[in-house]
Amino acid sequence: DWGDWEGDLVVSTLKQEDLRRFSASASGDVTLEETLLDGRFGRLRAVVVGPDGALYVSTANGQGDRIVRVTR
Repeated sequence: DWGDWEGDLVVSTLKQEDLRRFSASASGDVTLEETLLDGRFGRLRAVVVGPDGALYVSTANGQGDRIVRVTR
């Protein structure tokens, strides 16, 4: 259950090394709600929703890349 995150857009960044959660209003206005994992895992690449409902994010740092599970 994503609660107040339901319907939000989560975007990964390479250079800034974070996840950003955005909400959109019915009129189309987009608002940055929060920045997550700021620098914690390095460069973040892809974000997908897994079958368990959690977000999974891959890193792009070279050696030692990993998949990070993110829950609300």
